[in-house]
Amino acid sequence: MKKIILPLSCLALLAACGDSVTEVAGKIELASVKKYKDLYKCEGDTLGAMVYVTEKSGFYACTIDGWVALNGSAGKKGDAGTPCTGTALKDGSGIEVTCGDKVVGKISNGAKGDSGEKGDSGDYCEGIVVDEDSGVLVRCGGSIVGTIHKGVNGSNGINGTNGSYCTVKENTDINGYDIVCDGKKAGEVKNGAKGDDGDYCVVVANTAIDGFDVVCGDEKKGEVKNGAKGVDGTSCSSKKVDGGYEVSCGDETPVKIVNGSGCSMAENVENSAFVTITCGTTKTNIAKAYCGATAYDPAKMTCIDVQKGSMLAMCGESEYDPATHFCDTRDHQSYTFKNFEEVGDVMTQNLNYYDDEMQGKSWCGGGSSESEAKANTGYCSVYGRLYDWNMVMEGVDYRDPNVVAQSVCPDGWHLMNYGEATALAGVSSFMATDQTAGYVDYVNEVPTYFGIGKDYYMIPYKDADVSYVYQFSDGGVYMEPRYNSAVRCVRNKAK
Repeated sequence: MKKIILPLSCLALLAACGDSVTEVAGKIELASVKKYKDLYKCEGDTLGAMVYVTEKSGFYACTIDGWVALNGSAGKKGDAGTPCTGTALKDGSGIEVTCGDKVVGKISNGAKGDSGEKGDSGDYCEGIVVDEDSGVLVRCGGSIVGTIHKGVNGSNGINGTNGSYCTVKENTDINGYDIVCDGKKAGEVKNGAKGDDGDYCVVVANTAIDGFDVVCGDEKKGEVKNGAKGVDGTSCSSKKVDGGYEVSCGDETPVKIVNGSGCSMAENVENSAFVTITCGTTKTNIAKAYCGATAYDPAKMTCIDVQKGSMLAMCGESEYDPATHFCDTRDHQSYTFKNFEEVGDVMTQNLNYYDDEMQGKSWCGGGSSESEAKANTGYCSVYGRLYDWNMVMEGVDYRDPNVVAQSVCPDGWHLMNYGEATALAGVSSFMATDQTAGYVDYVNEVPTYFGIGKDYYMIPYKDADVSYVYQFSDGGVYMEPRYNSAVRCVRNKAK
């Protein structure tokens, strides 16, 4: 038990006799304990003693009723404090603290700590062959840590006794053979299942022999040498003219094949590389041109190597890759497209098609300012075109959320519909293709650019009496009032 020394003046309110306070000069020693259970027994000579209990933060007096706390009564409850909230700052620098309606301060984010030190690399281990009989030493770092010993050959087994003389006889009932030893059937062998395929063989160019090596598995099985180059044949092509087709071969004068009364010539609807000659009930397909041994359509492909039969796809006068681009044969513009699991192939560029019937109903995207009233400025090759809503939606049932309508799209493609647009909402790889073309609206009957910096796609959709376009931005899809906007096309799915 510890002792506490207090000035007696501090006890003036705790000791009284009659109506007057006894004043005592000097100091008095008081005991203290850590816990209430440590107090000594309150009786006899200890009556009147006072001890400080640390866990209770107060004094206890020994009375005829036992130990009694001398703590005062609880004070008056204070007023409620003002509630405070913290709000993350938009710039990410920390939290703004608001108490009531007043901003009282800011808690800033701490600076980024230094990177920890890189740990030490582990030991590199290797095997060291001592000799053919001893085995392999294992070395890690610079120390030998063990040995892998080579096992010894076991002793030869003893010779077995001579077996019986056996023969094998075919047994068609079991699709196999009986094993007969000393005149008795000792067993049978059935034909097994089909074995695995043999080695896969490839042909590898070998310039040293001007030919090719035949390799099966990892082994060369033979070689094939190139023969002498033959004489180039004459390349011929045909094109449709009035009344038939004109066939040209090399520098020779073109020959015109005229449709007769009994025969006719027409495009092959299944393969544009051929024309079909029909005579009565007989039909014959003739290639328009050959590149090596491959027939092709000169309007769609060009032959770059007759010997190898190598060709390039053409869109007008430009080459393109059909795996990533689509050629619009109406004006020979090509567009990139991408396959999305949600809807299939979708153009990742805004449509840029224009014809004379669109005069005054189509404008280049990306106008130079939001108030520009010059309807045909902008950059069509960069942003594509913006189209008049009424022109695009003429005859389209835009109350059907999954309508498939070609409208201004190329053959085999249709306007992106409501169902496809909602499926692409939030697909980051599609939203990243925005061309920020804006839209055009009429101000006092003058076409005017708005929404520069964003893309608005024309979607066949109508809610009650209000028509909409869709804006893809900030991870979502938003319906906006009907605008004259860009068009994205989706490839029709095969039936």
